[in-house]
Amino acid sequence: MKLRQARATGYDAKTAAVDAKAQPVDGESSPGRQGRPVVAVLLCCAAVLIPWIIYLAVTMDAGETTVRRWGVAWVGLDIAEVIGLVSLALLVRRQDVRASPVAAATGTLFLVDAWFDTVTAHPGIDYLQSMSLAWLAEGPLGAFLMVLAWQSTKWAVARQAPTD
Repeated sequence: MKLRQARATGYDAKTAAVDAKAQPVDGESSPGRQGRPVVAVLLCCAAVLIPWIIYLAVTMDAGETTVRRWGVAWVGLDIAEVIGLVSLALLVRRQDVRASPVAAATGTLFLVDAWFDTVTAHPGIDYLQSMSLAWLAEGPLGAFLMVLAWQSTKWAVARQAPTD
């Protein structure tokens, strides 16, 4: 029945089958309900990053930095992360199909941030701080965003399905 309706409206069978798989089954919550906590987490992470960016902007160019504009590079990366998190929160709230690539790109930024933090840190307390941030914040958030990128493709496809 659904396939006949799909063909009549120009909606192909392959897309209809994908949409049927993407629909929540009994016991699963709809994308809208799942999106609320995700939006809150994303906005919270962005809010926490803002004071960190200010701290970096004030302290990074002081001390033993030998790379030109080192602080500007790190602050720029963190600003890109905030823009990604806020953009992603807005897209998830709207259940927009563009949430998936934005989540993947933002997750990649956090994983790259963790990598460069750890490999460029001075021995001692700086290294301990960078490893702590990598394992407790940037790595898990990057992984969460990669999972969100995958999951958002499912509800984005379901949202675009025609109604019966």
